Amino acid sequence: NSWLSALPRIWFFVGVSVLIIRILQYFAFLISLKKHSKSTLVYKKISVRRTELLSAPLTVGLFSKTIYIPESFTSSTDEEYVLRHEYAHIKHRDILLKWIFMIAKCVHWFNPFVYIISKKADEDCEHVCDMAVIKHMNDFEKKEYMSAILNCISKTAVCAPSLSTRMAGH
Repeated sequence: NSWLSALPRIWFFVGVSVLIIRILQYFAFLISLKKHSKSTLVYKKISVRRTELLSAPLTVGLFSKTIYIPESFTSSTDEEYVLRHEYAHIKHRDILLKWIFMIAKCVHWFNPFVYIISKKADEDCEHVCDMAVIKHMNDFEKKEYMSAILNCISKTAVCAPSLSTRMAGH
C-alpha cells in the first residue's frame, strides 16, 4: 500500500525531470545553431540564417522565430519553397502546438496514446503547410515544390529537436 502512495511522487518527478531535460536540450541546440550560423536575409520579417549543422531547413523560436537553412542549399527556387513552407508553419503557430504536445508528453509520459497523437499532429502540420504552399501554384510549380521536398528528404540526416518545425522531417 505504501508503494501506491509513492506513485504520484514518481509520476511528478519523472514528468518534471523529462520537461527540464527537454528544455535544456532545446536551448543547447538553439545556442549551437546560433553560434554556427550566419544571418543571410529577412523573409517577411523573419530572420533567416544559414548553417552547416543542418541537413534540412527548420524553424525555431516560440516568441522570436528564426528559419535556419543548410549551407548546402544552393538552389534559389528550392530556397523560396523552403521559406514559404517554414513561413506557413509560423503563420499556423505550429511551434506553439509542439510546445503544448511536449508538455502533454511530460505530464502523460506513461501514456502511449499521447505519443501517437503527437506524431499524428506533426504529420498533419506538415500536410497543412504543404497545402498552404501549393494552394495557388500551377502544376509545374507543384512539381518543383515536390522536388524541393524530395531534395530535403534525401539530405536529411540530423535529427531536429521536437520543439522546432522541420521541412521534410519527423
